[in-house]
Amino acid sequence: MLTFYPIIALILICLVLIYRRSILVESFAASKQELFRECLYDMKQVLDSVGQHFFLSNGTLLGAIRNKNFIPHDNDIDIGILKDKFNPKVLKVIKNSGKFKLKRTLGNLENSYEVTFRHNNGTEIDIFIYYPFIGSHNDYYTASYFGICNNKPGGFCKLKFTISGFQNLKFLSMDCQIPKNPEKYLVQSYGVDWRKEKKFTYMEGISKGLYTNIM
Repeated sequence: MLTFYPIIALILICLVLIYRRSILVESFAASKQELFRECLYDMKQVLDSVGQHFFLSNGTLLGAIRNKNFIPHDNDIDIGILKDKFNPKVLKVIKNSGKFKLKRTLGNLENSYEVTFRHNNGTEIDIFIYYPFIGSHNDYYTASYFGICNNKPGGFCKLKFTISGFQNLKFLSMDCQIPKNPEKYLVQSYGVDWRKEKKFTYMEGISKGLYTNIM
């Protein structure tokens, strides 16, 4: 009978370690959500202060609709601004807010602009400019870079979206704007099974064709 004691003790130790690991994982996830919320809240405060319209986009919109939160494995926050509503001077306001530092800019304002800021807490937020397709009222594209996109005309891919206006969404106690047709937007971006959890990086999404609206 005594020979079973070491085995039982080992099992108990393993259970304790598994429990502690689950607690750490949950704590890290909660902390990440708080950091992401702080970043989005501060960006919203800055943009609202100068009347710059923006909306939740890409993975952040997916999380807001499907998860009612930020996607746990997401690496950054995504927001969009329509080209005809974008005031380039707002970038200086963001930098002067004391909350963000400019990480990088990609493309040019004329047809392919993307800006990334890093919040003081380390969270990154991408601002995508949405460009209208000529002759179309509700169809837009954003520029996408790196990987196979480097070989595209102009050195960027186009991700196509249909946006038929905007509506308000209460997201983590914040009043945020989202496309009026969020389901169609998400189907275009992630396929008809967008409600299913899928874990992949941006580069995997580009190279494997997981973004279904890439052009």
